[in-house]
Amino acid sequence: MTGEKDIGFGSSMLVVGANFSSSSMLFRENLTIRDDQFFGFFRRLKDINIEEALILSNVDRTEIIFFNPGIKNPKKEIVRIISSHTSWTRAEIDSQTYILEQDEAVKYFLGIACSLSSLVMGDPSVKEQITNAFNKSKTCEMSGEHIENLINFALRANKRVSEETKIFKRPVSIPAACLKVARDLIGNLSQCSALVIGTSEMAEMLISSLISGGLGSTIICHPRPEAADMFARQLNCHTAMMGDLEVIIEKSDIVITSMNSRNFTLTEDIIKRALNKRRRKPILLIDTGVPGDVDFAVTKLEDAFLYSLNDLEKSTREGAKKNLMETQKAQEIIEEESKKLLALFPKSKKNTNDLDTEKLSIEEVRQKVLSASNGDPDLATKMLLEELGKKNYLYSNFSSEKDPNN
Repeated sequence: MTGEKDIGFGSSMLVVGANFSSSSMLFRENLTIRDDQFFGFFRRLKDINIEEALILSNVDRTEIIFFNPGIKNPKKEIVRIISSHTSWTRAEIDSQTYILEQDEAVKYFLGIACSLSSLVMGDPSVKEQITNAFNKSKTCEMSGEHIENLINFALRANKRVSEETKIFKRPVSIPAACLKVARDLIGNLSQCSALVIGTSEMAEMLISSLISGGLGSTIICHPRPEAADMFARQLNCHTAMMGDLEVIIEKSDIVITSMNSRNFTLTEDIIKRALNKRRRKPILLIDTGVPGDVDFAVTKLEDAFLYSLNDLEKSTREGAKKNLMETQKAQEIIEEESKKLLALFPKSKKNTNDLDTEKLSIEEVRQKVLSASNGDPDLATKMLLEELGKKNYLYSNFSSEKDPNN
């Protein structure tokens, strides 16, 4: 870890963004910042005097982490920038985004780095995501002492959680359960094909787990072809049009859905026709949608095997119990590292409304110092300056006093 440097005054850390908890998948997909858009987005941040920033952007989160140079309403400014990047109105963006400041922001970001703020706890890819975001920030000349300190502490927390807990040793239990179910039902996956309908971090984890387990081929479908194309590039697989969905299902042994719409993407009739074409060869359906993408009536079909995320979680309950203690350990590490990082931040300046109240206590400080110094004027002066410095009087109250003659 490189040397840590004190962070200058007026540089509170902020996080403004949307994640899988605060917003719809459709909103996040529209908000996602592509690689070729980062420079322009960073330039807009510079236009409002933000000199250091980090951007995390994928299908499940887009978050701008920055150090506020003194912007009065930072969320409003970021929402304005986001609105120029998407088709959503400012009101719609404001309702699905959040702002975190200083302590909250630091702990949240370190939680992301340690995969506790991820859709699936223990996702091993978070370190790479953080590093990639840092590299983009440096390339676009938006990284300095503040961001470097933040990244150093985030990676140190990640390393400690990796070494001192088992969070990353049981990284993605649901994808692991998905792989086990697929192997139990189908056996060797090398000759199998999978279809992913929709895009999300969970869908990516599930299909990545299957690919790692030897899956033969994968096709991505999405109502927006550009979303399917972006997702397919990440997985190095093919795409298909939604209009060809039924034909593709007939050829798919595994179907993962992640549309999160309020209409069933797959109905009983669609799956029944596909099974007839497949001559009763079974189909494994993994429904990650909230609400569900697959009509539950599909379970009446003999050769259709439907699993929801809840079903997959049932097979990982014991592991979840073991992970509880590991999560607590990880949270303690995040708390420790957050305190160390926050110690480099400046003390908050006192609100001018509190100045009169604080000035009243100066006399109390003076009396305390006089008593403790045993009448030594030099010692009393030194102690008084130290006490006032601790309370930030020297830098706020005294400099803020007005000349009574004016």
